[in-house]
Amino acid sequence: INGKVDVKLLKDIVKPSNESPFTYCRLAITPQQINEALIMIDLLDNLGYKVIVNVMRVSLLEDSNIRKFCHSLSQTKVVALYFADSFGSLLPNRVKELVEIFKETGKDVGIHTHDNLGLAFAISLCAVDNGVSYMDGTLTGMGRGVGNVRTEQLLTYYRTPENSLTNFISN
Repeated sequence: INGKVDVKLLKDIVKPSNESPFTYCRLAITPQQINEALIMIDLLDNLGYKVIVNVMRVSLLEDSNIRKFCHSLSQTKVVALYFADSFGSLLPNRVKELVEIFKETGKDVGIHTHDNLGLAFAISLCAVDNGVSYMDGTLTGMGRGVGNVRTEQLLTYYRTPENSLTNFISN
């Protein structure tokens, strides 16, 4: 509310992890929301959740701002930092650079893709090749705008022995 976290409301809605079917909670935020994110990270951690932060609109950010933002989050109990290709405009070479920047935090790295350029699948594979620990997709690619990478496409690709996810899957 007006740039402030309604802690009481969150505690009313989000029950402790031992009363929930969920283990992880992913916060999707912009760098302008860092102060609110830090409050929510602490609250969710205290409720027993493993917290992942999804940095949205990463294609609009300069590397120095990304590093500053990631450094702030690296000092928290966040288990992973995602970057979101919110506008579906990233190219594989930029994905490689972003993975390197996010890995500087010492946290696991994840990616969330949108398919505006038809590259969501390709950049997801590129991210895995460059060491991300997490990626997501949606069934049939359903999502905002033209959608996300299709989960079934990722699963079909990774079901083949030569592309096995054995080295990727953790926890």
